[in-house]
Order: sequence, then structure tokens, then C-alpha cells
Amino acid sequence: MVEELEKRYLTQVLKRTGGHLGRAAQHAGIHRKSLYNKLKRYGLSVQDLRDDEGSVALSTMARRAHKAQRMRQRLALALALIAACSSPNLGNGPTTRKAHARAAHHAASTTR
Repeated sequence: MVEELEKRYLTQVLKRTGGHLGRAAQHAGIHRKSLYNKLKRYGLSVQDLRDDEGSVALSTMARRAHKAQRMRQRLALALALIAACSSPNLGNGPTTRKAHARAAHHAASTTR
């Protein structure tokens, strides 16, 4: 009974991680080698646990989407800073530079 529950749990964890042994072991709280040994004991194959097309797990796709969004935000901030700093009426004083940086940050934060 316990072995069947463990087998189902490991199957679910591996499906969620797209068959990535390291992430699955970390999620399960065991060493990667222990996970590998359990898979052998239960007759499970990582290839069998991946989607038919070997697609990446949803968690991996979510991380990639989040990373892409952060990069877009950084790009928007950089462009806003460039625009603010290339303004013809930009003064050299620290107050003016801070004001332009705040305006650029505000412009970038509204693009989210």
C-alpha cells in the first residue's frame, strides 16, 4: 500500500517537472540517486513519464514566461532611462538626474 502511494507520488512529481530527475528529487525532498533507485525498484522510466512529445513541464514554461516578463520590464526601464537622459533640457545637477530617473522608472512601471 505504501509503495503504491509512493509510486503514484513520484510519478506525479516527475510529470510536473517534465521528467527532470534533479528537480523532482528536490521537490520530493530526497537525493537524486535515491529517486533514481526508487524508479528502478518500481520499474518506472523517466521517458514514460514525459508527455508524448517530450514537452517541458508547466512549471518550466511558467518560469520561462516570468523570466521573459522581467526582461521586458528591464528593457522598458532601460529605454525610459535612455529617453530621459537624452532629453535636451537635462541638467547636470543631482536633483534633476533623480527626477529624470524617477520619471523613467514610473514610465517603465506603467508598461507592466
